[in-house]
Amino acid sequence: MADPTEPSIERHGTLTGGRPGPPRFSKHVIHNHTLYIAGQVPYDLTDKSYKGQTEQVLKLIDTILEEGGSSKKNILKVCSFLRSIDEGADEYNAAWDAWCDRENLPVRTTIEAKLMSPEFLVEIDIVAAVQ
Repeated sequence: MADPTEPSIERHGTLTGGRPGPPRFSKHVIHNHTLYIAGQVPYDLTDKSYKGQTEQVLKLIDTILEEGGSSKKNILKVCSFLRSIDEGADEYNAAWDAWCDRENLPVRTTIEAKLMSPEFLVEIDIVAAVQ
């Protein structure tokens, strides 16, 4: 039986972050009916557009939201990292606008950042309520 004094934390899918070595973080964590999704990056780096890479990342997030018992309407916070705000904001926003739940918009921060690989144009992490 679980110790009621211990917090209920579920960790799913340990990852190495694309670097050699041991796992460094979980793909997602659930705690107190809140889903925390680690930064997601595109999987097909032949697509060199911000829009295409954003669409890929949002598909990954859809899958993880479902795995974690949540959905777009329950997203609370989004933190987006773009390699270049000047080059990518319009394409990123076009993909975001087509994907997001317009009736349940989360808070969002968009930051220009040097990402883990120079081929990555976009990385997004999410916090969502679990249904």
